[in-house]
Amino acid sequence: MSKINSLIEDFSTTNLIAFLRASISSFKPDDDDLDHLFPEDIYGKYESIIKIGEAEIDKDELIVIASKTNEPLTERTGKKNQYEIAKTILKHEVKDASLFVFYDDEGNFRFSFVKANYLGTKRDFTDFKRYTYFVTPSQTNKTFIKQIGGCNFNSLDEIIQAFSVEPLNKQFYQDIAKSFYGLIGGKVKIGSRNIEFDTALKLPSTPVETNRKIYQEFAVRLIGRTIFCWFLKSKKSENSIPLVPESWLSSKTVVETNNEQHNFYHSVLEKLFFLGIK
Repeated sequence: MSKINSLIEDFSTTNLIAFLRASISSFKPDDDDLDHLFPEDIYGKYESIIKIGEAEIDKDELIVIASKTNEPLTERTGKKNQYEIAKTILKHEVKDASLFVFYDDEGNFRFSFVKANYLGTKRDFTDFKRYTYFVTPSQTNKTFIKQIGGCNFNSLDEIIQAFSVEPLNKQFYQDIAKSFYGLIGGKVKIGSRNIEFDTALKLPSTPVETNRKIYQEFAVRLIGRTIFCWFLKSKKSENSIPLVPESWLSSKTVVETNNEQHNFYHSVLEKLFFLGIK
């Protein structure tokens, strides 16, 4: 198992240090408790705030902070407070940048990067919300694995690139285009390639040759609804029950449904779209 998968599936500072050792050749572990930098009303929300190591990356100094929260961590909670902690530590340590990892007892963690920008004698810091990943073992975490797992950590610019989602957004829309034309057929330019698709979508008594607009509208609705349901799959209700069960939108379910001579759209998607989630 790779170091980054171990980090996701069984988060601990030990696995974090192992990942950093494997990823950053200059990384040197440390153990420095930094709770004294914070008033009780801030530190009281955290079990620990510790510097676990340092590295020199292309002459820039990087520190790594790990902090355990006293409450469960979610994608939205604590961002502002954690950003203030990050800035306080960077001001105290006078470093060029830092990786901050906030984690809880359930294996969830927020992996963030903050860089100091020098403006004459003044410094400001990159937006905490811009360069951050929320990771939970209950999700696939593909973006985090691809971006951070594939980062060489040879410069701060490379680290920033690993936290940047713009290239992934471009890839996302290219994938949407492939899915759209894969349904209705036709030619499309993806990047520098021209790709021609056959029509995969079959609407009863509606030939695509004379009803292309109907196919286009249906394909747009199908893709949009599926993406929205996929989004709901990652969310949970107030009692922590998934809004959409994982199994309903999985490749395994698609294969099994079709193997049982059922139509996945009518058997699963149509009910999901129109009967609601109960």
